[in-house]
Amino acid sequence: MLELLLRLFNYGQEIPLFKTFEANPAYYAVNPEVGRRYFPSSNVTPAVAVTDIFLKQKPAQGFRVFVLGGSSAAGYPYMFNGSFSSILKVILKEYYPDKYIEIVNLAMPAVCSYTVRDIALELADYQPDLILIYAGHNEFYGGLGVASTESLGHSRWLVNLYLGLGNYKTLQLVGDGVLLLRKNIHNMFNNGGVNPGGTLMERMAQNREIPYGSDLFWKAGEIFRDNMNDVIDYCLEHRIPVMIGTLVSNIRDQAPFVDVFANPQTKEQWERQFKTAENSFRSQDYDAALQAVQRCVALDSLPASQYYLQGEIYEVAGDTSAAYQSFYRAKEFDGLRFRASEILNHRFIKLFPLHLRPYGRLYAY
Repeated sequence: MLELLLRLFNYGQEIPLFKTFEANPAYYAVNPEVGRRYFPSSNVTPAVAVTDIFLKQKPAQGFRVFVLGGSSAAGYPYMFNGSFSSILKVILKEYYPDKYIEIVNLAMPAVCSYTVRDIALELADYQPDLILIYAGHNEFYGGLGVASTESLGHSRWLVNLYLGLGNYKTLQLVGDGVLLLRKNIHNMFNNGGVNPGGTLMERMAQNREIPYGSDLFWKAGEIFRDNMNDVIDYCLEHRIPVMIGTLVSNIRDQAPFVDVFANPQTKEQWERQFKTAENSFRSQDYDAALQAVQRCVALDSLPASQYYLQGEIYEVAGDTSAAYQSFYRAKEFDGLRFRASEILNHRFIKLFPLHLRPYGRLYAY
């Protein structure tokens, strides 16, 4: 009855993936409001590529590509003219000038694999010839992620159920109520002040410190794997080729954001040893610096900064292989997970043999 009443009075709104392009009704355009699906308790609407349009009636010789992912795929901070999809479109048109090519970027900042899954499972009706996915850096803090201010909990089926019921007015009413309550609480404790600054992803990071190997760490990997599993199964079922990008990070020039300690009782001793290691490194006494780092690791194996310094020592010494391993270890042990963990790349590797079928195509690049 409540749902019927809300529909009768036209409460809320449906948020379709695409809308008719106003300048030419023969085309679809990305709905600029689609990002609101993934931020149920705030008034966030991440930017989307509203200028990416495609014909409602696909030409016989047309080639249509949909791109899914987070801010890296969207092209942040340069956004959509600087995205890899825009560059790819230019390249393909140069190689195939006689072919009608459409590339539609559906990526947006601050979203995780829940968004990729939700969007991907709508695409078969739009006749894609290829789906490109580059996602994972936002898996912990992105909208609906396990450590996000927009988290709905750690139950994957519950979050996906919520997304599946998004067009129900009753659910929208509950969401609006939660939003109003949060706003009043925020004003109460901040005296009506403005929201804190920072990027959207900075504001989304609720549980900032996530230790390597913690329950939350493994849970995020599990959710990512299963959401991507659903996407791959869907693409294979509908015979849609899909390409999934291996996640890459800046490891040499990005020091860890946060150190996490397994044993707070040895933190002061660790800090003294680490200071010794830093001073020795600046003095170019690399052997002493490396020994001090090893003493740090013996005290506590979790702090990421010790591995980053170890990588710098190995690099100066010319041992690039050891430096590579240390820099990657520093990224993995960074408590603030703004760079994708290798656990997400490992999930892809394990998926491939299970999903290669004669009737479908799955690629990695």
